[in-house]
Amino acid sequence: MPSRLPVMLVDAYNVIGAWQELSFLKKTNGLESARTALTEKMLNYTAVQEYEATLVFDAYNQAGFGVTETVSPLLKLHYTEQGQTADAYIEKRCREYACDPLRQRRRLVVVTSDKSQGLVAGGFGAELRSAVALVADVQAVLSKLKSKTRTKFGQSMGTLDRCSKMKPRDRQLLQKMRLGLDT
Repeated sequence: MPSRLPVMLVDAYNVIGAWQELSFLKKTNGLESARTALTEKMLNYTAVQEYEATLVFDAYNQAGFGVTETVSPLLKLHYTEQGQTADAYIEKRCREYACDPLRQRRRLVVVTSDKSQGLVAGGFGAELRSAVALVADVQAVLSKLKSKTRTKFGQSMGTLDRCSKMKPRDRQLLQKMRLGLDT
């Protein structure tokens, strides 16, 4: 049976630019670091909010073919092919959604702060959410999640990468379990 979870298409670089923490990370540690941080945050967010999300990364000036990487059952990363923008990929997916006779069973949410992109997505029946609104929502969800996982000492458990006492093999096993992969 097909999923009825809402689908979220995210203009990822748009969100990185709107997220002060990730924008700073991009400037200081590079784009890959910001992409990784966004992916980790969205991994937790999609699990809590139950969205099937795709982070779309614009590879317009990079040589190669479009690639989709599955991070978890609810999160995918899509790198556009050479000559294709993230906007063009999102528009294509919105067009496919509009042509789907069962589209009323699933919501499609497009996250971008690009007004023209939002108009096109809305024209195809997608809901629009600004990058700033998504950042605020993700921060609120992660903050609530973090407060629920406080230890009895009042400190956050943090991410698996911060568990310095854990053996690397055990850390990898927990990461696979969290992502729903076979262990």
